[in-house]
Amino acid sequence: MSLSKKILILVLVAIAVSLLAVSISNDGVSIYIQPEEYKTTATLIVNFPDACSASINMYNEDGVLVDAFYQGDTQKGEMVFVLDRYGSDGSFLPDGKYEINVTTGRYISTKKTVILK
Repeated sequence: MSLSKKILILVLVAIAVSLLAVSISNDGVSIYIQPEEYKTTATLIVNFPDACSASINMYNEDGVLVDAFYQGDTQKGEMVFVLDRYGSDGSFLPDGKYEINVTTGRYISTKKTVILK
C-alpha cells in the first residue's frame, strides 16, 4: 500500500472518530458542586439546556447508589439540591469519593465529588 493511501485512511479514520465523539456528547447538561470537596454540606446545581426527562443520582466509589435526588420531567434551566452526609435511606455517608450522574435519555453527565473527614 502506498504512503498516500495510508495517509488517506488515517485521515478518514480521524474524521470518523471525531464524528463519533460529537454524537456521544452529554446533551449540554452542566453539573456544578460548590464546594467540590465538603465536610458537611454542598450545593448541587444541574443546568438543563432544554426540558427533558432526567434522573439525578449519587454513587459511592464502588458504584453503589447512595442517594437518588430526582427522577422525572425537568424544565429548561437550573435545579438546585443540597448534598449532605446522608443517603436516601437515612444512613450516614462516610468520607470518600462519590459521583453524581445525571441521565437524560441516552446521555449521562458525570461530576465527581469528595466528602472529607
